[in-house]
Amino acid sequence: MAQDQATRAIRYIDSAPVVSFFDKRGLPIVTIERRQFRHVFIILVNLEPLFQLSSHLPTARKLGLLQGKEWPWFVYLNDLRVISEVIEHPSTFLYYLKRRIALNGQPAVHAFDELDYFMYYIKTGLLFTNGDLRQADMLVIPTHTDELDAYYSWLRGERSAVPKPAIRMHPVFQSLISRLETEMPRHFVSACLHLLDSDDETRSVIARGIEICEKRVDEDRTPKSVAFRIGRTGLLLGCMRNISDNEELIARWGGKWLTDMDVDEVSTVCWSPPITSGEIRAFLFAKE
Repeated sequence: MAQDQATRAIRYIDSAPVVSFFDKRGLPIVTIERRQFRHVFIILVNLEPLFQLSSHLPTARKLGLLQGKEWPWFVYLNDLRVISEVIEHPSTFLYYLKRRIALNGQPAVHAFDELDYFMYYIKTGLLFTNGDLRQADMLVIPTHTDELDAYYSWLRGERSAVPKPAIRMHPVFQSLISRLETEMPRHFVSACLHLLDSDDETRSVIARGIEICEKRVDEDRTPKSVAFRIGRTGLLLGCMRNISDNEELIARWGGKWLTDMDVDEVSTVCWSPPITSGEIRAFLFAKE
């Protein structure tokens, strides 16, 4: 079974600092250094729309149909195609995987099929609170695919033009995500996932913080920063004319907020203005 193969692969990857996968001739084709990867996902793609299985994996585990402690993303090929066509950022796809797979451990949450989960993510981010889950014996996600159906009806020429469904983001916040994905500095994936952990209101506040920092740096040419706490993660944004000349300052900022915020780690993004084209770097400060 594919789940068994994927579970064995993860155990193998976790078994040593560096592991290799080999072809039939015994030649290495992929070498993985585990410390370079913070997230590993199991994706099981099937050719049949097994909605009752893919959207109710906790039941499958109870019945003994799913082995191993790792939850997979069990997805119908056509649903994967739709999701990959609609999603606008690689990071938002990874964040969807992170939130969606986590829901497998919440048996109270139900949806009819994967696209209902996906469109609910587009609208809300799948950001269920512990209170939401504690207060309900069953939390059913209703059908959210009307907008998606309308978009594909337009693509088939069956109706007038409608916009592609998209995650709501403040333009400045989206510029930050796009710059990180384009430049791909070290730790950029962690930075993007930490940024996306915020709700709509916090994203707007982050965008406003970026605008204020750029304005103040333009006025007096000294580094400026703004910090946020999202769950057990600190998020520090720093704006400065030259990042390389300020690495000691950035390290002090990260260490200070790691202590002051009482968080497990601080994800730091520093850029030279403007955010749309300046240099950008990402740093990660952790207690361990």
